[in-house]
Amino acid sequence: MGLKKNFIPNTKILSAEINNNFDIIERWDIKDEIPTGAINGVNLIYTTANNYVSGSLVVMVDGIRQLKGVTKHYIETGANSLSFNAGYALQAGQDIVVDYRRNMS
Repeated sequence: MGLKKNFIPNTKILSAEINNNFDIIERWDIKDEIPTGAINGVNLIYTTANNYVSGSLVVMVDGIRQLKGVTKHYIETGANSLSFNAGYALQAGQDIVVDYRRNMS
């Protein structure tokens, strides 16, 4: 009843919100992970602890979302890695965190 009352047409709703299966979402969604890789002004490659679903990776540097693409900040380079593009190496003191959908296959 509450869902119908608060329903907004043309709104995407996660299936977990409908079926209350939040335990699956928590196992698959990784939030605020610090990937491995040196932050030294030279290194461009970082690795996540788990394989991620291609296209689900979100990278934040110092709280600012980075743009994905060959002409942007970074690219996905493997099942659990990313590479910053030339000119975007993280400097000492910067913080990086990633969010992603864990690949369970």
